[in-house]
Amino acid sequence: MKDKIKPVIGLITHSSFVTEKEFHECLPNDVHIVTTRLAIKNVTYDGVQEMISRLPEAVETIMVSNPSVITITSMSGSCIKGERMTNPLEQQSGVPVLSPAVEAIKLLKKLGCREIIMVCLLGTEFGLLERYFFGKNDINIIKIVNIVDNFEGRTNQVDMIDTEAVLEKISQIDFSGAQAVILDSPAVQFFKLTEKLEQMTDVPILPSNQILMYAALKRIGISTEELYIHKFFAEK
Repeated sequence: MKDKIKPVIGLITHSSFVTEKEFHECLPNDVHIVTTRLAIKNVTYDGVQEMISRLPEAVETIMVSNPSVITITSMSGSCIKGERMTNPLEQQSGVPVLSPAVEAIKLLKKLGCREIIMVCLLGTEFGLLERYFFGKNDINIIKIVNIVDNFEGRTNQVDMIDTEAVLEKISQIDFSGAQAVILDSPAVQFFKLTEKLEQMTDVPILPSNQILMYAALKRIGISTEELYIHKFFAEK
């Protein structure tokens, strides 16, 4: 009897190993994960635009593994381009291509959450982009919390993050008025912090990596029960 062929989830991410590690730890054994790294020299608007321009090359590389779906972890990139980033890549690959901002909008609307707090890594420039993108999709970001002070666009600020410092920063948030919280930093394994985070607020907490994993599993028809955010959608 032949072994069942497992579907493949393609992951396009930056230099940090954390996202890949989280995908392997959180996704069920029913899937394979293949990764292509797309380094970003400077985490600035121009740097992200340059990264976006190289996505077709990354997709071409990952297609060697015949993925059923492709995920791209860049929240800032997906806020800059939205579906204009993923649609050409879907035409190129012939498979669904998912980005965190677009999928976050879908899940927030499914929950009926229109007022959110965004906890993110990047500075003011990207915060304005995120506020604009979510706003034009009828989601109001009532507060943006930067987890790194004095962000200068250096890649080591993205890849080397003190988890305890992140928790301390989040503990200072006033969650009043928020219906959900988006945690946007692929280099932080937020799902490992959820128990402590849930002591701070009773609204749904949606880490960007979990959003991508949830959307990918839904696209390929595999249960999302092993994911942290599954509980928010179990009865939806």
